[in-house]
Amino acid sequence: MARAPEPVRVAEIITDPRVQFPQKFAPVNESLARAVVAFASDLAAGDVEGFQSVLDAPARSTLDLLVEGGEWTRATASIQAVRVVRLDASDTGADLGLAIQDGNGAYLTGWRIVRSGEQWVFGAIATPAVSALTAEELDGAALVAAVVEQPKAPAAPTLTQPDQPAERRNEPAFIN
Repeated sequence: MARAPEPVRVAEIITDPRVQFPQKFAPVNESLARAVVAFASDLAAGDVEGFQSVLDAPARSTLDLLVEGGEWTRATASIQAVRVVRLDASDTGADLGLAIQDGNGAYLTGWRIVRSGEQWVFGAIATPAVSALTAEELDGAALVAAVVEQPKAPAAPTLTQPDQPAERRNEPAFIN
């Protein structure tokens, strides 16, 4: 019986002490694990070139605007931790939740990762506005907002009026 592949030992590939990658979220694909660690490290360090090199076109455009306006430098200068709080991986990609912690607390960011040849490409995904005191508190956070089914509106009342033609008897009627 074939054994399931073991998850990558991510602690062995992290070089920036601000990057946290709990083993419970480690993928079995080493290149994906290394890409996530590099991405988190570039973010923690405020390394624009490294971070930008793995972004898809829409995310690169957003980053360009943040850099031009000075927001990138302001936001990354105060980063205390970048923590992997979710990683849902498949053979062709993954959804990644990163918690960014600074002196004010931590917030959730979401990323879709896809394989493009030998490289992994990261694109931002909309995530719920979730925050906590520490990045660790966001472990396992949902990357999409829960969908709440809205109650269905009652059907419009129908009136059957014998003096109307048959084709009009089942039309909705306004009741005063």
